[in-house]
Amino acid sequence: MMVDELAIERSLYAAMLVGEAKPTLELAVKYSSERVQFGVPIRSFEAISFRIADMATKLQAARLLVYHAVRLIDAGFDAVKESATAIASETFLR
Repeated sequence: MMVDELAIERSLYAAMLVGEAKPTLELAVKYSSERVQFGVPIRSFEAISFRIADMATKLQAARLLVYHAVRLIDAGFDAVKESATAIASETFLR
C-alpha cells in the first residue's frame, strides 16, 4: 500500500539523518575539549556545555522517535503520523 511505503521511506530517511547527526555531535564534543580560551577548554564554559547537552538531548529524542515509528511499522500498524514526526524532529538537530 502506498501509505505504508511512505511511512517506511520517511522512517528510513529520519534514521539516516540521525546517523549523520551523531558524528557531528561527537565532533563538537571533541572540538570543545581541544579548543582552549582563557587557559581552559571551552567545554567548561556554561554556554558551550549547555549547547552540547541540548544537541545530545535532541539527537536522543530524534533517535527514539525513529525507533518508535519503526517498531509500529514492524508490528503492522499504520505509522504515517509517527514517521512524519520523526522527520520533523530532524529539523531541530540543525
